Order: sequence, then C-alpha cells, then structure tokens
Amino acid sequence: MKKTLLLVLALAVIPGGLDAQGIPSASCAEVTFPSPLEDLTRCAEQGHARAQYLLGLRYNIGHDAPQDDAEAFLWYRQAAEQGHASAQLDLGYQYAWEGFLHDLVYAYMWWNLSAAQGTETAQESKDIIERQMTREQIAEGQRMSREWLEAHPPGSN
Repeated sequence: MKKTLLLVLALAVIPGGLDAQGIPSASCAEVTFPSPLEDLTRCAEQGHARAQYLLGLRYNIGHDAPQDDAEAFLWYRQAAEQGHASAQLDLGYQYAWEGFLHDLVYAYMWWNLSAAQGTETAQESKDIIERQMTREQIAEGQRMSREWLEAHPPGSN
C-alpha cells in the first residue's frame, strides 16, 4: 500500500509523469531539441507549438527520427498555424524549395508572418524570393498574410 501511495505521489510531482522505462519525462514547457522523441511527440500531439516545431525539425533533418519531408511539413504547419515564428520560417523554406510543395506565394506568406514577429532570416528570405516573383504574386502573398493575421489575432492561440 505504501509503495502504491508513493508511486501516485511521485507521478503527481513529476510534471510529465514517467516514460515507458520508468524515467521521469519532461513537461511540455521543458522540451528542447535533444529531448527524447517520445516526449516531443507526446507534447506535439497535445498541441504544444514549440514541441510541434521541434518535432518537425527532427523529421526535416532526420535526427533521431526518419528523415521525412511530409512529416516535417505536418508538424511545422501545426506550429506555424499557432503563430510559432520559427515554424513559419521553416514552413516557408519548405514551400520555397521542396519539390512536392513548391509555391513561392505560400513561401512569401509564411516568411512575411515570421518577419512580422522580428525574424531577420525570414525578412532576408522574403527579400530574396521577391526577385523571383511577379507583382501579382507578391500582392497575393501579402493578401494571404493579412487574412491569416485577421483569422489569428495575437493572443488567440
């Protein structure tokens, strides 16, 4: 009985609970790039934007996970939709350079949103890609950015 009570108390105190090996797992606020894949996945599935971004990054580069552009896109997109600036930046890269996505207007839109949050690399990428776009494409990217911002006001996530 005492062991059961101690286990219940321990689980209540450990923010993330225990993993399959009985090792304390991180709370979602504490996950970082080197966190165990299981912790990132658990937190990403719970809707934590930072974990979603980091999981996308792991799939994008194939670090401790299979390299999978489609899986990276899925997680980047979920984090980007929550306003995560780094996810917006990397999602823009996927639209700009991934063969299965290639869409400069969407790349521009995501970089524009990330740049609006102060991401210098997003601004630089947007400036470079503008040289490859028509005025109509740029206007469409700006329109899409405005519509996204209207649908996702700051603090609404």
